[in-house]
Order: sequence, then structure tokens, then C-alpha cells
Amino acid sequence: MEHTKRVFVALTASALLVLLSLTVFTSNTSLPTNPAGTVRALAPTNNFDQFVIVLMENHDLSDIYGPATYMTQLADQNAFAQHWASITNPSQPNYIALIGGSTFGVSGDGNHPNLNQKTIVDIVETSGHTWNAIAEGSGSGCSINPDRGEDHFPFLSYTTITGNSARCANLHSGGPADVVAALNAGTNFIWFTPNDGHNMHDNSVASGDSWLQSWVPQLLSAMAGKHATLFITYDEGYASPPLVYSGFSGPAAKQAYKSTTSYTHYSLLKLIEDVWGGGSLGQGDVGAASPLEFFGAGGPAVPDFSIAANPASVSFIPGQSATSTISLQSTGGFTGSVALTTASSPAGVTGSCSPSTVSGSQTSTCTLTGTTAGSYAVTVTGTSTSLTHTASISVAVTTTPPPGGGPPGGRDPLQWPFSRDSIWNLPIGASAVYVPANIQQATQRGMTTDPDVIILTPNATMTDVYYNSDGWTGGSRCAPQGNVLANAPIPDNFVVQGAGSGNPDGTTPNYATAILMSDGHTLTQGQPFARCTAGGPATMWWSLSNDLYGTGVDGGHGGSRLSSLGGTIRLGELVTGGVIRHAMKVNVYGLNDYYYDGTTQGYRWPASQADGCAATCYGGTTPALRMGSLLAIPASVNIDNLGLETEPAKILARAFQDYGAYAVDDTAWSVYAIATEFSPQGRVDDEFSTAWGFPINAASKGVPWARDMDRLFGALNVVDNWDEAQWLTVSGSNGAQGAGGGAPIVAWAPEFGGAAPGPTGPGAPSEPAAPPSLPSLPVEWVPAVVGPGLALGLLLIAFAASRRSARSRRRTSPAKRARPDPTQSDPMQTSANRGATGRPRRYIPPEEFEDESSDS
Repeated sequence: MEHTKRVFVALTASALLVLLSLTVFTSNTSLPTNPAGTVRALAPTNNFDQFVIVLMENHDLSDIYGPATYMTQLADQNAFAQHWASITNPSQPNYIALIGGSTFGVSGDGNHPNLNQKTIVDIVETSGHTWNAIAEGSGSGCSINPDRGEDHFPFLSYTTITGNSARCANLHSGGPADVVAALNAGTNFIWFTPNDGHNMHDNSVASGDSWLQSWVPQLLSAMAGKHATLFITYDEGYASPPLVYSGFSGPAAKQAYKSTTSYTHYSLLKLIEDVWGGGSLGQGDVGAASPLEFFGAGGPAVPDFSIAANPASVSFIPGQSATSTISLQSTGGFTGSVALTTASSPAGVTGSCSPSTVSGSQTSTCTLTGTTAGSYAVTVTGTSTSLTHTASISVAVTTTPPPGGGPPGGRDPLQWPFSRDSIWNLPIGASAVYVPANIQQATQRGMTTDPDVIILTPNATMTDVYYNSDGWTGGSRCAPQGNVLANAPIPDNFVVQGAGSGNPDGTTPNYATAILMSDGHTLTQGQPFARCTAGGPATMWWSLSNDLYGTGVDGGHGGSRLSSLGGTIRLGELVTGGVIRHAMKVNVYGLNDYYYDGTTQGYRWPASQADGCAATCYGGTTPALRMGSLLAIPASVNIDNLGLETEPAKILARAFQDYGAYAVDDTAWSVYAIATEFSPQGRVDDEFSTAWGFPINAASKGVPWARDMDRLFGALNVVDNWDEAQWLTVSGSNGAQGAGGGAPIVAWAPEFGGAAPGPTGPGAPSEPAAPPSLPSLPVEWVPAVVGPGLALGLLLIAFAASRRSARSRRRTSPAKRARPDPTQSDPMQTSANRGATGRPRRYIPPEEFEDESSDS
């Protein structure tokens, strides 16, 4: 009995110690949320030395981008955030939040809250930088009298500023000339509040735009040769979400760069914290997205390296092997040698890399082999003195390749991109509501394609992609006309012909483009792409970025701003035995088919815009058919009864019924078009001709393929109950619903590394949808949940020990750690139920961005 008591006491003490230590661990690793708290900051990135912010007033993004000529030009030529949201309404709480990270309960205008809180001033000063806040008005110091008082000048709302004479000395009345003078004096952070006759509060958008144009060019000229940037934004928007114009200009900002990543006014604080250091305010800045993507590299160069694996996913049957090439990327003047080793988790795959040490531009081939079926993660570790970096390879050892030609062992993101709940991967649901599209029969050609330039070679030669605005003006697109938009991996021998009569895809092909960057995740998309000579520079007009593993909504199709990669018919899909397991992309003739009115502006989700000419070049009479519509053959239609004469038409028909196709561009003449792959690996158009013996771009309306296209496009309906809210519901179903709701016609795409579903065919039974999976425990909850649970378990064991013989055996089961969701890296992600990329009410680029179909 005495022995049992000792066991009980020992176990009780152990349990309490475990509980105490895990509680301390959890509290020490949590981000503080109290106003006085700070977060341990990473090293400053130093992307800029000087930062000027100008606050304009009371307009949604759609009021400014497009209607305001100069500001639109600034956005197109520089770095532009397409999804930057204000915090609330009206003005004053937004200004307070901009510099304090919270509204602190202020809910209206005209307040004098005397907030004893830290602000952006604390961040700037703690990081060793200087600042000035300028407002159009009169006076200076804390007696300054801005045009709108504190409403638009939040520095007067904080006693941490007004109660400090040194800080009061940094408050000045003045105008644009004073902003330029402060910049020339070397001031690091400059805030400027215009008066209501300049900031579009009381004057028109056109007047405010002209006022900015009267002095901003001089400010940008003063920034030449400096590590400086200008940020122009608006205090509040009124749409849902309340998106406001937010753009970065100047030498430190990227050129012709756009992003749909979601930011808020709190992101301003996060940016200053990340670039200059100085801690945080412990408010909304802690969880805010950091807009570092809009800037080039900053700070002194630090020698370092990274390694990448291509492919990043391989599969083979037991006893065989597969290879992946490891490439070395050096930064900051790194010149060392890197030793490569491999490790498998779980054990079961062995790897060897040859050569085992690389330097400079060398690559190494890692051979992987295994004898036991299963899924493995192989980590390749590169080590050079104190520097260590890794690359991951997903390995599937499978006994039976899946049917339909899918990748053995799982979904290859290079061939089958984006998340399972991406619009491009979702099948149609049983509750889809179909409305006849009434697409008018094409008269000018039997069929056309809209080739998408797909460059998924992250280990290729890094190539400069320059700004070129020839677009559809008749210029060649070949010559760089401005700054580098991106430095991207493009094979030396890959040529994309410029505009002109000699281009087989038409005089001005759209060439929406997706380039996978060297990190294996980031897709740079834009339009139109050209690379007129092998090994030469490439050009593109504009670009945006998102993630190969994300939802993949936005991209380079100028008519809709939908993905250049998602929905593209890929090599191997439209051939004998081919299967298309994703939604497709089509173009129809806007003048005949797309509907336009003042309310819808000619587009619907997931499109974020229509063509700039939509008001005059869209003439359809079916309200449901607009840019972005999901078109499908209803499930009730028996494809065998369509009278299709050609086998490739039957492949398309099955895909139209199972997944549908999104309308992404205007053909601009009376033809149909489908989006096809044009890549370093080949062209779908050429593969089609080889496989079937006739061209995909049928000139005549009298051939079987052209007649089949009339049948297919004539059978298309719009899935009319498909919008962003419905997508959120379907996304959260984890495979139980399809587009439009209800059970999916075919199963969702597998996870990367899972088994691929087989093809469907006419009359084939629908594949059952996978049941929803049980929710997983977020990793960040593990210490807080598993730790106390383990301690409680030990206490229960100790209690049992006091009631049983000392010979009783006790054993605890290890807690199972939740597996992180790999899609959480999606830059468009905003919650656990992943939502599509947010968009302004209407986002229209200059008219020159309008797409035109290939007219070969």
C-alpha cells in the first residue's frame, strides 16, 4: 500500500508539472493582444528608407480606378493593391485605426477622444526613423488647425502625441511643396492630409485627380535616386467589402504590379513594422497581412541560397524509382558549396543525389526508390557551413496506376493545379439551376482556340519580363518599353511570337500567360506575353500573382480577369482516350451573346470585370449570360443523343456536363473559342491535329468538327445559381456538394498526392461523392488542448493507481497531432472556409486591355 501511495504522489506531481509547463509554453508562444503588448519582430526588411502617405476621401475603388485618369495611370504603371479595405464608416475611426491599429470605440466624426495609446509614431521612432505629419490648414505643433480638425488628422486624437512637446513639433500645416521639402530633407515617414477641396470630399473625382497630377510627378521626380515610395489611399469605402484605391509608387515599389491579396488599413502599420522594425502595437496590426509583395528587395545583401525540387511530386511502383532535379539559387553574392542529403518521412523511401555537392549554377539529380506502397515526404536538405535550407518532394509508391491516365499516386499540381475547392476543379452539383444560354451560332469560322501561354518550369533560366504596352494596337510587342515586371524562369528555347500578320494564332492573339516562379508556388500571370527570340527578353503589359496551390480564381484573361492557367485544356486531355477533369474556359461573341446592363455591368462572379467596351460591344439578350458565367450541358441531357460526329467533341461534351466552362473573354467576331495550352512542352492545337487528323481551328462550317461545335455550344446552359456565397457553402462541404449545390455529378479532385478518379462517359453511373471528412485540430491549438489533456490523463492514472495493485500496468496513448492544411498558404485565403478572391464592385482596366480573339 505504501508503494502505491508513493506512485500516486509521484504521478500527481508529474501531471501538475506537465500542466504548468505546457500552460507557460502556450502563453509564451501566443501573440499578445493587449494594447501595450508587443510581438517579437523579425529582422527589418528595409525595402524603403522614406515613405510618403497621402490620404484622400470618401470613394470606393470603382469610383477611382478607371474614372480617374491619372490615378489609374499610376496604378497601372506601379504597384497596385486591388483588394485593400477600409475599416468602418465614417472618416474619423478609419484615421484613428490607420495610425493606432484600432478604432478604440470611436464610431463617428467630430470626436476628441484623447487616446492614451501607442501609434505608428512609436513604431517609427523606436526603429530609429524620423517623421513629419503635414495637413493643409493653419498653425503648427499641437495647436495646428487642419481643414477638418481631428477627423482627418488623427495625430491630435492621441495624448501620447499631444502630451509630448517633441512630437508636437513634428506637426505642420502645409501643402505639396512642404511634402517635397520634407522628402528632400531626408524625413523618413511623411503623412499628408489634403483639405476637403483637394481630397475629393467636396470636389469631384476629376478635380481631385487633376490636383494630384499637378504635384505628384514632382514628388516622384524628387524620389529619383532615393529608396523611397509614395502611398496614396482613401479613408473609407462604402461597398461590401469596402475596397478603396491603394497604390504604391516611386523607386522602391514594383512596376506594373497588381495583387488581389486582401489587405486592410491595419496593413499600413504591419508594413512599417516589417520594413523598419520597431515592434508592434499589439492591435489590429498583429494579424494584418503585410503588403511587402509590392516592393523590391531591401537592405544590404546577405549571402544565402535556396534549393528547389523539380518535379516536386513523383510516383512509381514498388521496386522502381523516380528522379527529381535539385537546383541551387544563390542570393546576396553567395558563392559557397552546398551538400545535399535526403530523408524520408515515414521511412521507406531511400534517396541519393548526384553530385552530392553543388555550387554556382550546378544541379543535382536525386534518385528516389522504395519497395513499400504508401505516401512519403522526402526532404532534401542543403547545408553550407551555418546555412541550411530544404526542398520537399512528395513521393507516392503505388501498386496500381489509377484509370484514365491520371498521375500514379496522386494529383500533380503542374498538370492538375489549384485546390480541390477551386472553381476550376469543382464538378457541377445536382441542384444546379440551368438557364438556356441561347448562344447564337457562329458564322465566320468553324472553330477557334485562344492559346494560353503556360510556363511551369521553375528551374529554367531566369529571364527578365519587361513592360510593353503594344497590346492590341498593332505594335510588335517584342521590344522592352519600360521596367522589369518580373524575373521569371523561362526555358531559353521557348519562343512566343509577337503580334503581326505572321503569327499563326492571329495578328493580335490574347496570350494570357501563367509563369510558375522558382519557389514552385507563385504564379505570375498577365497578358499579352511575347518572347520573340530564343534566349532573348520577354514582354508583357501587366501582371498579378497568386498561388499554384491556392483557389486560383484571378489571372491574366483581360476580359474577365480570370486565371490564365485554370480551365485551360492541357496536353494529353484532348487526344484518344483523353479525359478532362476540370472546368474549361470558352469565349463567345459579345455582340451576339453577352448581356450588359447598368446594374451588372456585363459580368458576374467569378469574373471581376467585363471588357471596357461592354456597354457598346455586348448585345446579348439572355441576362444570365455575362462575362464569368458558368456554362454547362444539363445533367438531364443524354450526350449520346446530341448526334456528335467526332470523338474529341464527345470528350468536350463529357467535360461540359461534368464540370462546365467559364466564359472568360469576348471573341470579338462570330466564332466560338476554347482556351488551350501553349507551353515549352508543346501546343494542344498541334497535338490535336496529330491525334485526330484534322485541325482544331476549323476554317469551314461544313466539316464534322464544326458541326459538333454548333451542337455543343447550342446545348450550353448557364448555371444561374452559382455565385460567391454558394461557392463558400460548397467549399465548406469538403466534397459533398458541387457547383450550384447538391451532390456533385462526379467526385471532387483528390488532394495532391491522393488517388485520381477515373473518367466518366455517356451512360456511366455517377461517381459517389466522398463523404465530408471529420474536422481536424488546428496545429496552433495542440499545446493548449493536448497538453492539459495529457496532464488530466496522468492525474486519472494516478487516481487509478491508488485503487489498484502496484503491479498494475499503465499506459497512455500519444496524442495525435492535427495535420496542417496545405492550402493555408493561399494568398487569397481569408478564413477556414476559403473564399474566392475579393473584388471591387467594378474593376475595369484601360480600354486597350480589351481582348480580341485570334483571327487567323
